[in-house]
Amino acid sequence: MFTIEALSRYPMQSRIAFLECAATARPLNAAQAQPLNVQAIHGLLGCSEWTGVRLSTLLDEAGVEPEARWVIAEGADAAAMSRSIPLAKAMDDALRLSLSERRASAAFERLSGAAAAARFRGQT
Repeated sequence: MFTIEALSRYPMQSRIAFLECAATARPLNAAQAQPLNVQAIHGLLGCSEWTGVRLSTLLDEAGVEPEARWVIAEGADAAAMSRSIPLAKAMDDALRLSLSERRASAAFERLSGAAAAARFRGQT
């Protein structure tokens, strides 16, 4: 497991990206129609500048089993949601383990604990 201190010694990259909450559109799957507006159903997303270590760098360092084809990303927040990602996509430069976020509207940085604490496991 990588600590925040260890991660801070790796080369960092920044990228502006939209992130969508895993719960977006969940009310559409409810048995009963939900009295929600469009923002509540489809608006769980945000755009920020994310800075962190390339996920491929960490996977290379940790070692990936040759037969692995998938990675599971598990959130460290109370919801503990997880998503599977093809290993090829995880090795793409589009993914990074973010250590800070600069919101375009507020122009401040904060440690993204859920992202930094996420665990990644190779899956076959």
